[in-house]
Amino acid sequence: MGPPRHRRPVLGLCAVRPHHRRRHGLRRQHPGRVRRRPGLTRVAVIRHATVADVEGILAVGRTTWRATYTPLVGSERVESFLARWWTAAGLLSGIEQGRVWVAGDAGQVVAMAAHSTRDRVLTLDRLYVLPSHHGRGIGTALLDGVAAAAGATVDVIVLSYLDGNDAAGEFYTARGFVETHRERDTPGWPDDVWMARSLLPRVPDGTHSAG
Repeated sequence: MGPPRHRRPVLGLCAVRPHHRRRHGLRRQHPGRVRRRPGLTRVAVIRHATVADVEGILAVGRTTWRATYTPLVGSERVESFLARWWTAAGLLSGIEQGRVWVAGDAGQVVAMAAHSTRDRVLTLDRLYVLPSHHGRGIGTALLDGVAAAAGATVDVIVLSYLDGNDAAGEFYTARGFVETHRERDTPGWPDDVWMARSLLPRVPDGTHSAG
């Protein structure tokens, strides 16, 4: 999530190293597990969050926010934002509505995602993975799981990240997102970079069908 001025997304720490995938559309896969990669000994489980996950989700948010945004805006602004916006009360309604997901590894919450949907647009409000679990495909699995669960009810996924968070920009670009526009943020914060990826089927000329 972004600075206190707004309640729309600014994506944080990138989940995995960028790799080439189909740039448009979504390859549907089972949202419950991350695919094994060479060298992985465990498979993280992707599922809807429950109330029991709140403390784990908050730990993921605090850890990744401090690692990602302190170099961009300083520790004072980061701590102020965490105190105001990363709270148990702020998570509960999303959990109750089924809009919050987690990735679990050996019983620990190691990543989280949150989304909202309106007018066939899915907004990815948050996607964070603990730095200790980068490079395992967890961020990609969360992204795919959220999109797959939405199914045919949405046509596009949108998100934003803070300018200067190059890892996030590379992560989403590698997964088919394209920049659409930028917005000024609260004074002292970098601009918001907005991106989108269509989920509509591609037609032979390379565009997307509207159905």
